[in-house]
Amino acid sequence: MRIIISKTRILAIPFLLAVTMFFLRGVPASAESNAAQKALEGIKESVDTLVNAKDENNPNEMAFRVEALKKVIDFSEVETKELKVKLFSSFEEPHASGTIEMWQDSVISRLNDALTRYETEKKSIEDIGENATKDDIKQKAEGLKAWRDETYMPLANEVNDFLMVHKQKKSIETANARLEKIRGDVSKLEKAFSVKKVEPLASKLNQANEILSEASALAEEASSAFKNNYLLVFENNNENNSSSTQAGDEINTEAKENNQNSTTTITDSEEVAASLDAPQNVSSSTEAEIKLQPSIKDLVRESLAKVKEAYQIFIEMSGFVRKLF
Repeated sequence: MRIIISKTRILAIPFLLAVTMFFLRGVPASAESNAAQKALEGIKESVDTLVNAKDENNPNEMAFRVEALKKVIDFSEVETKELKVKLFSSFEEPHASGTIEMWQDSVISRLNDALTRYETEKKSIEDIGENATKDDIKQKAEGLKAWRDETYMPLANEVNDFLMVHKQKKSIETANARLEKIRGDVSKLEKAFSVKKVEPLASKLNQANEILSEASALAEEASSAFKNNYLLVFENNNENNSSSTQAGDEINTEAKENNQNSTTTITDSEEVAASLDAPQNVSSSTEAEIKLQPSIKDLVRESLAKVKEAYQIFIEMSGFVRKLF
């Protein structure tokens, strides 16, 4: 059976693929889960349906463009929901307190806002309906992409940074537990054979211990970077709130003292203002150091590589033990 592809169909296919890639550039790798892949496959399926459809069943080009954009939004919605599920599943304490609780609440709220945005966009597209023009769809797509780039992607990266740090923490805990178990087994082997005969195992064990210590240090550095990047703002807010009452009480006292002891010398507040107005000189070497700071992703990746290296040593130790028997 001969398949005829009309000009409208040919024009619509690149549009769907383009608008899909338009949004999916920069989607974190961790967001590409099974459900997200199914959503993407749905978009691809609509392309296949369009290609294989008979000419007499050719859909209206504009209707197709509208449907294509809605499908891309569906994919983005699945991506966000999955990120939210992963975040919930990583929370160790259902009722965390302090800074981490505020961060959790903030992130969940922003993810909910993103889901609301997607639903609003879909509703807006449906309201336009058959009256939509190419410019309408283009403006909708560009506006949504700008929002994703400026608002959603930083949020997704923030969540993924947390998930990477959390996952690596668990990975190191598991590896250290394995190390301690092997340490006990080596002690038993030293008693069963001799310390000298089992010495290669002890050497390998020390090597693995050093490597896992390096992995822990890198993971801790990643955790500190996460705190500095995302949690300090909440700690500062806490400090400001706790000191607001005290500050209020001090204002009247300070005002009285200032009236009684006013002089022509520069005040602290004026010094602060002067320092803020003064040009900030940052040396090129300092800028270079800032740029060279490893990202959380890089630190976790290095830490994970160390853990894998330790497991490779465990495997080598297992091979040595088999030779003993």
